[in-house]
Amino acid sequence: MDYSNGGCFWNGRDLKVNRTSAYRYIEGFKFTSPSHNIFDIAEPFAKNKRAEFGFYDYVYDSTSAYGETIFGKLMTVI
Repeated sequence: MDYSNGGCFWNGRDLKVNRTSAYRYIEGFKFTSPSHNIFDIAEPFAKNKRAEFGFYDYVYDSTSAYGETIFGKLMTVI
């Protein structure tokens, strides 16, 4: 069973403890479901950065939450 739902990256208690100074928080992520926000933290502001093939607001999208881990994947540039 794939508890990560296709996610290749993860955040654990470091996100809960470090909150806005956590690496993936600084890089930017989006909760794709309210149930993934297991640490009850505010989502980072959208970045609106330019990439080679478009713009992006977040680097990571959450894919699932299991135990004390939030799984994610790289978001698609639009």
